[in-house]
Amino acid sequence: MQPASVWFLLLVSALTLGALAATVWSWNWERFKHVRRFTALALTQFMVVLSVAAGINIQQGFVVTWDDVYVGLFGDSGTNLDAHPVVALPNGHAGQLDPAVKAAAQTELQQPGKGVMISTAIQGARTGYSLPARMYFPAAYFDKSQPRRIFPVIEFFTGYYGGLDIFQRTLGGDQVLDKLISEGKMPPTIVVVPEQNPHLPADSE
Repeated sequence: MQPASVWFLLLVSALTLGALAATVWSWNWERFKHVRRFTALALTQFMVVLSVAAGINIQQGFVVTWDDVYVGLFGDSGTNLDAHPVVALPNGHAGQLDPAVKAAAQTELQQPGKGVMISTAIQGARTGYSLPARMYFPAAYFDKSQPRRIFPVIEFFTGYYGGLDIFQRTLGGDQVLDKLISEGKMPPTIVVVPEQNPHLPADSE
């Protein structure tokens, strides 16, 4: 159940009605009357606000997954949550992704026939920012019989609040790509998932 689902809205709405009913039902109880009334009113108001926010979120899609919520609250540390090889970059921009390619090739040896996800960083030529990124290499990329083959590249932006690991951990992007490529529904493609926000949790897009 994701925060942008109708089921989540129904759950929050039901809890809101429950909180309201409990507040009305217990309003005249004498024990801890003032503290209980304050707590019940505060909880009910919070649930009403949460219900309205959930409804707006379904319409606007501000927060789609729980990963989005986590990144929005705590930021994306850039750590590798799925234990991909983490690749350091050499100085300069030319060939800065060569280490990532080599690490991907080593990983592919352990799972032949499947695409590989790599954690690395990409340095901006203009900004100088060196930000984390995820890269997907299709299995065909490591086919030594076609060393000069040119692969299309897709740049996948997670948006704000989205985090880098949403592509694989939440959406299963690498598995989807493996399936589509193996079924011939798309050509073998390289996918780059960059961190586009250098100042999390602030939205600096």
